[in-house]
Amino acid sequence: MDKKLIFIFIAFLLIFPAVNLYAQYYLSYDFVMELADKALEQGDYKEAIHYLNIAQILRPDSDDPLFYINFIKRLKEGRVEELPPTGKRPPHIETEKEEEKLPPYYRKKREDYLTLEEEKEKLPFYEYDDEDYKDTEEIKEKERKEKIKDSLTFLEKALGRKPKEVKEEMKKKVEKEKATKEAELVSKPVYKPGIKIVSRKSRTLYLTDELFATQPKTQVEINLGEDLIVEGKSIKRYFTINPRVIDVTRIDDKKVKIITKNIGETFLHLWEENRRWTFNIKVVPAFIALIKEEKKEVYQAEPFKLLYNANLGTYYSGRRLKDLEKETISFSQWAGFIGDTPYGELDGSGRWVEHGNKIELTSYTLGLTDGRIFNFKDFNIRGFDISKGFSDLSYPGQLLKGIWFDADAFGKKINYALVWGKEKEGVYGYVSPGILEKRDSCIEGARIKLFPYSKTNYTFNYARGFGGGRESYLKDKVYSFEFEHSQNLAKFYSELAYDEDSLAGFFNSSYKLDDLTLRCNLRNIEKNFTTISGYPPNRGEIGGVLGLDLKISDNVNFSSDLDIYRDRYLFNEEKKRRPNFNSNTNLSLSLSPTSSLYNTLYYTYEPGLSFPRRYLNARTTYSKSFKIFNERSLSTFLGAGYQRSRNFFSRSSDYNVYTLSSGLRLALAKDLSYYLNYNYNFLEEQFSGQRSRPAVLETGVDYYKKITPNISSDLRFYFRDEENTTSTHSFLAGEDSIEGSLRLTYAPFKDVELFAETRVRNIWAESAATEEYMEAEVRFGINSSWDTFFRWNPRGRICGFVFKDLNGDGKQDMDDPPLEGIKIIAGKKELITDAQGYFSTNIRAKKVTVRVESDSLPQGYVFTTPSVSEVDIYHGKENKINFGATTSSTIYGIVFYDANGNKKFDAGDIAVGGAKLALGEKTTFASPQGRYFFRGLEEGKYTITLDINTLPIDYLPTVPIKKEVEIYEGINYIYHIPLRKK
Repeated sequence: MDKKLIFIFIAFLLIFPAVNLYAQYYLSYDFVMELADKALEQGDYKEAIHYLNIAQILRPDSDDPLFYINFIKRLKEGRVEELPPTGKRPPHIETEKEEEKLPPYYRKKREDYLTLEEEKEKLPFYEYDDEDYKDTEEIKEKERKEKIKDSLTFLEKALGRKPKEVKEEMKKKVEKEKATKEAELVSKPVYKPGIKIVSRKSRTLYLTDELFATQPKTQVEINLGEDLIVEGKSIKRYFTINPRVIDVTRIDDKKVKIITKNIGETFLHLWEENRRWTFNIKVVPAFIALIKEEKKEVYQAEPFKLLYNANLGTYYSGRRLKDLEKETISFSQWAGFIGDTPYGELDGSGRWVEHGNKIELTSYTLGLTDGRIFNFKDFNIRGFDISKGFSDLSYPGQLLKGIWFDADAFGKKINYALVWGKEKEGVYGYVSPGILEKRDSCIEGARIKLFPYSKTNYTFNYARGFGGGRESYLKDKVYSFEFEHSQNLAKFYSELAYDEDSLAGFFNSSYKLDDLTLRCNLRNIEKNFTTISGYPPNRGEIGGVLGLDLKISDNVNFSSDLDIYRDRYLFNEEKKRRPNFNSNTNLSLSLSPTSSLYNTLYYTYEPGLSFPRRYLNARTTYSKSFKIFNERSLSTFLGAGYQRSRNFFSRSSDYNVYTLSSGLRLALAKDLSYYLNYNYNFLEEQFSGQRSRPAVLETGVDYYKKITPNISSDLRFYFRDEENTTSTHSFLAGEDSIEGSLRLTYAPFKDVELFAETRVRNIWAESAATEEYMEAEVRFGINSSWDTFFRWNPRGRICGFVFKDLNGDGKQDMDDPPLEGIKIIAGKKELITDAQGYFSTNIRAKKVTVRVESDSLPQGYVFTTPSVSEVDIYHGKENKINFGATTSSTIYGIVFYDANGNKKFDAGDIAVGGAKLALGEKTTFASPQGRYFFRGLEEGKYTITLDINTLPIDYLPTVPIKKEVEIYEGINYIYHIPLRKK
């Protein structure tokens, strides 16, 4: 047996290399847009477009990425004008080659260097009519050089030195800032309510009054592997909810450091001298390092993977160590594969068990997920062993040997499912060969779900059972109807079922407010009702559960459930209609950052049952953690409880129990922990009057050590001592025991793990009814995943048109002329549109990124459709995607509080949303980021009007509320609206 396992492992090592898996991280749209903004500020247009393309893919419905791509294109062409508060300026149009001669910092933000209005007026602008513009490429070299010389001469005069010198100075400045950025602490910022604070390396978060305005639960994001220093006036104490995500240490009385440990989310509570803070800490992946990996031109199908697990176990028992004899030996193996195909994700697996010389194939399955064949897609099919179900009251799921099929239809407005199979017994753990017998019992059914992906949906279920092996109490057919509805605050789900004889139904609802959740669940299950495979839970019951969860404060949480029902199956003959009650109440209090109190109360009163009883269980537990012995962690708890049980038909089962419990866990070393738990009970038997004091003590050590990066060990040793166990209600086994276990793990590769473990336990009898014995267990095994390097990519075709969008609606109309000579990047292929604006190519990949090279558009043109798109490739199908462009103009600006009064949107200025602006008959409102747009403008004169009544009451504009502007074709205009406080 061992030789077989070793041979299989060596064969896998020789044939297949280990799988390299990369974590997939979700990229925030807002975060990518922030990176694009920063790249734009630094004049790195290529990097900015890179991030904007990603943003288009993340949020295809957003117009902002496309606007900025168009904005950058016109920046590079010199077709962006910032409108001064007064006066007019003609458009500045330059050729592409002239643009290349100008420094990038001049192309980006001219106003950063030309701060005097009179100097700005000296800038030599050039006007062209349509014919001149079309003939730009035919301008003579001499005229180009003269224009470039004029522009450079003016720049030299305005800047006081040569543009080349300024460029070199700016380059050195950027390099210096980049070099010192990692070690530089952030100065005290002005925080704005609702914003996310994104942390970088060596950052400090200052507890300012402005930041306090964002409380409670100010969001703070920290990259994994980075730290954040929190600085305030006088930090008294702090407490974190989930220490697995972050650790918090004190630097001094004003500073604490947040150390990231794992990706996740937690709350940090922090007390200053006169106020309390609550931060929602999110530890996120280091996006910047991964951003380029997320942007792929071609997405290949995942390679097929082979998976193999094996587990060889031997169990021994005897009176003493020397008497141990082998009782059982079992060898369980599982093998499978999974991989993308042109028709969906294909997977298959099988499990078999070996006992002695006999082998039993216990299960096997084969399935296709997210299937797509020609025009038929969004379906799943699985054969052989299946266990999916429909609903709780119709077909709740049964292990079948058969087939399952489900698919979407009619634009995903309907989802339907079909099932057929023969019932088989469930297999748990190891199974001896020969016990898996086929049953002459079959199940078939159908399900139709209307609007499956909407907030309100309806489901019809039908199931039929047949065959001589079915239980006699089961019905042949079951029908059910489900209803589900969810909205922001409330959720409802119900099911009504009929089995041709009896009815069953339930209704579940919840309503959530800020700190309060209310629940109401009703049920009515007739006692003879059956699903297609058996009796449902709560058979014969009619009643409901009322519950609530209440967050009283950040430190106090309360929850309670009350179940009131009548049982029509196991009922009390004398009190058939008496209701039964079950209640469960919990109250938790966080007393300090290191201590808490948890209280529970469970009460049952069931006079209407065939065995009526009354039961009460109350318990409270206080826990406290310390740092002792050179910062060693010590966790302790102390608890008390009371149980009372009264059985009306069995007085000998009545008892009272008073309980005291305590325990501790001490970190002896980095990888070594010691624990001790003790539970003492004072038990009163009500019928006999007998009193006893059952108790149990358990103590032990845990040792986990990563010996090398590939080898780890897990050692456990504990001793359990039970006392006074002879009482009927002591709830103890009457055994003293000592147990030790050791597990060694060797991972030669990322997805290959070999393990060996052994466990030995010796049991002493605490009472005469208990047998003394010793047991031992030895296990060996392997868990592995292997990459075959075999990829099965679909082969399809990408095609489409690039057109001049005359009306700017983003759709190709009959009169929209084509654009010839436009460069299209489809994956790694470069295509050029023909005279009809058409492009096409064959693609072999799972998905491909298709984009227009913006520099290949004629000057003055900007996109009216997304400039980049990810296209799924379906085998043998043609995928069409069109791109539109236009020469219409845009007015763009930001409404903001000008903190320093320089009429520029700088760091420290606050964007003001909600302001209403009008341009002729067009109106728009500034976004929460203060941005506003007027798009698709034709040539002509316009007036921008600010509705001053829509500004916050404390602000007034520092520019006229009306601004006249003359629009020229193909120009983007910028008009910011700075504000001041009254």
